[in-house]
Amino acid sequence: MRLLPSLLLILICSLLNVHCGSSSAGRGGNNNPPVANKKTSSGGGAPAGETLLVGNHFTLAPDIPLERQKFIEGDISLIKSINASLTASENAQMMKVMGISSLDGPTLQKWLSDRIRVILGEKISAYQLAMVFPREAAYGFFNTKDEDPETAKYTGASNTGIALYSFMKRISAAEKREAYARILVGDQWYDVTSPRAGIMQIGPRFFGTLINQQQPAAFANAAFRLALLFHEARHSDGNEEGQSLGFTHGLCTEAGGAPQEFVGKPACDASANGAYTVGAYMFRALYRNCGTKCSAREVEMLKVYYIDSLSRIMNERGPTPTLDDSPQKAFTPADISSFSRVPIE
Repeated sequence: MRLLPSLLLILICSLLNVHCGSSSAGRGGNNNPPVANKKTSSGGGAPAGETLLVGNHFTLAPDIPLERQKFIEGDISLIKSINASLTASENAQMMKVMGISSLDGPTLQKWLSDRIRVILGEKISAYQLAMVFPREAAYGFFNTKDEDPETAKYTGASNTGIALYSFMKRISAAEKREAYARILVGDQWYDVTSPRAGIMQIGPRFFGTLINQQQPAAFANAAFRLALLFHEARHSDGNEEGQSLGFTHGLCTEAGGAPQEFVGKPACDASANGAYTVGAYMFRALYRNCGTKCSAREVEMLKVYYIDSLSRIMNERGPTPTLDDSPQKAFTPADISSFSRVPIE
């Protein structure tokens, strides 16, 4: 569930090692390639090397193995059958934090689809990235480095959309030039013109954490992944004016109540409605939905993740504040078909 700071650091560091030769652009083809030839799945996943469109909305990247594509497809389908099954006060609490009026499956799925649209595989280096400079009618390609495997093994997922958006905001400010990022997934470019770009990347723990080791398709395993999806989705919210852009994690503090192993690490929230709160509430709703689908041990394990998520919400200065979750206003991307390609230095 660690995400934003590590990926943003990778992207910033990678800018210092940009490759601008023809090999860097080769994967991109022409400037505006045609829309990807996605397969809309009915349960079987996509052929190797193809993107998969799930629920007529979620695009799964082609480098995600077929078996894992099928698991994600099943996870997303599972949302439709969820009913929070909470007490009246818990229902009100969760609906307030998420800004919704119901906790039924279709409402929860819409909340997720408003914030996530593309799911990437574990290697960010598998994707072509570009910077666009609209006022200069120019664009350039850049490469990134993957996270160190020893560090990455603790990562469940990352919200790449907000990482790229924040990265480009820093570049624009530093260089005093308008710029935004694009990412090529399959054969389609996605412009990152707001935190709601909805681009998420799975990490090793996304599939590496199995509550039920014997049955990979168990409800409890799907529940773990779903809670991570909702956690990441919250990072697509917020705005600069409200100082809530991306609901970025902050450093955990001992005074704030964080577990000792996280103190000093960017794995906590200073807001009452951040990603760990959303994730915690989803863990709670999901273990309440277990019924006969989970063993007593699986329910207890999901409760542990619920408690762990709650422990990441800092309260060292009294009540934790609620931040403005209104999404940053998006801008219209440029048509770069006539733009010149420039080196990124």
